[in-house]
Amino acid sequence: MAQKLFISKSSSEKVDHLAAKIKYMDLATLARVAIGISIQKHGKDLWDHQDGSRLKEFNRYSLLGDYESFYKTLFDSVYEKKIDDDDFFSTQSYMRNHIESGITMLYDLYQSCNQDTNQFIAKLIDLSKQGLVSSQDSSVDDNSQVYPLILEIWNNVYNNSIFPIHLNNITMHGNSHLAIMGKPWVGKTQILLNILCQIREKSNFTTNFIFFDYKWEDSIYTDKFLKYTQAEVYSLPKDKLPVNPFILDDYDDVSIKMSAREKADSFSSIGRGFWPVQKWNLQDIIIDCYNQRKGNSIPFPDLNEIYNRLIDVYEERKIKNDTLSETLRWLSDFGLFQSHKDWWDLIDKLYKKTMIVWLNHLPAEWLRELVAYLIIEKLYKEMKSLPESKIENDYRQIRTVLVIDEAHNYLSQKNIFLQKIIREWRSKGIAVFFASQSPSDYEQDDYNFKENLEFSLVLWCNELSPSSVTGLLWCPQNIWKDLAAKISKLNPFEVITKSKEAKEGYTLFQGEWYYKRYS
Repeated sequence: MAQKLFISKSSSEKVDHLAAKIKYMDLATLARVAIGISIQKHGKDLWDHQDGSRLKEFNRYSLLGDYESFYKTLFDSVYEKKIDDDDFFSTQSYMRNHIESGITMLYDLYQSCNQDTNQFIAKLIDLSKQGLVSSQDSSVDDNSQVYPLILEIWNNVYNNSIFPIHLNNITMHGNSHLAIMGKPWVGKTQILLNILCQIREKSNFTTNFIFFDYKWEDSIYTDKFLKYTQAEVYSLPKDKLPVNPFILDDYDDVSIKMSAREKADSFSSIGRGFWPVQKWNLQDIIIDCYNQRKGNSIPFPDLNEIYNRLIDVYEERKIKNDTLSETLRWLSDFGLFQSHKDWWDLIDKLYKKTMIVWLNHLPAEWLRELVAYLIIEKLYKEMKSLPESKIENDYRQIRTVLVIDEAHNYLSQKNIFLQKIIREWRSKGIAVFFASQSPSDYEQDDYNFKENLEFSLVLWCNELSPSSVTGLLWCPQNIWKDLAAKISKLNPFEVITKSKEAKEGYTLFQGEWYYKRYS
């Protein structure tokens, strides 16, 4: 049974610096805080620390005191197994890894506070609160009640009755994906807000949403809407998204290579004109950046590192600036995603977050699309690792809703992760909502979105085609002209949607304004 534990020279220098500056925290206290903050952030997914140097030692009792049994239980719980003593406390142990990782995190946090001790302690307190919230979120996801999401948003024009939509009833509907479409100023935004408020309310705030917004003004985010949805707003580029798109479940060579290839495909899909050699360069650069971080407490790069490595490669190979370097420069300069120096703000799981990503002020359409693409990719990978969502009384738990506004600018981008979410992840408890201007937006050559949209809400539109109308509303071909004529004459807030009960296969409703329901 080891009685001493040694940490590396680099960590020793950092913890000595912190102890000298923060007078009321000795080395053992700092090490214990480091363990806690590293476990909170990394859990069992921490890389083995590969720095073989040894400098500062920690005595077993000085570090753990009378709480050794508590720490053993904690580590057994985190790693989901009974840990033997060598793996618990030694220079080659899980505890040493978390001390090394946590010291680096504390040091970076202290530097970000301009070495202001009061700010540093305040940040630590905030982090401890985030840990409690994260724990509560986890229990909600695993053990919460499944809520029937029965939306009552429309009055039936024909009989003045409320028409309920059973959004997550698996016996009534094949999925929970929804499209709402109509020209500007006909009411689709108000109806969409109404839907989101009801989903949050009726799920007791256990169903979240991620809303990509391309057009709203600040005034739309009233205190009432934020109060009813409990959503956080990220206005780009003023705000940073607390997301790192390079975080992986595993950091083995195969996972890194697959992720690098996917990122290269993502960047080239947004219409910037990447050549094959640019995709290969980006793929190699991403792999290099992962490899440079092996053995580090943070095993994934950030966008700044990717861009800096690209600059080095271009200088070495005498490559002139091109669309790839410009794309990465914009992402790096604007700081749209969180860098390592702000690691404490990173969102642990996107699907547990209710957030509005406001893209309107980004200076280029391709930049908006790329931001959305990278977030959708991360969400896809989170859902992939989750168990199937629970079913109770024919209702399936919906964990989150992905909402894409101005979808006509995005549906043609061949986003493979969005397509997979729509096609594959119904069982994982995710729904996708689109808002666009016309039924024709869903007719794409490479993917038929119409086949996977269970709910279609059509407001006033024109330039309608037979396939778009019949495909979304599931009506017979012989009535499409009459139906198209009716759609082109709808008044604001009048909605046509499919209905199994109606003889024609569709019905007409008067949509309810968001602000009227929640005034």
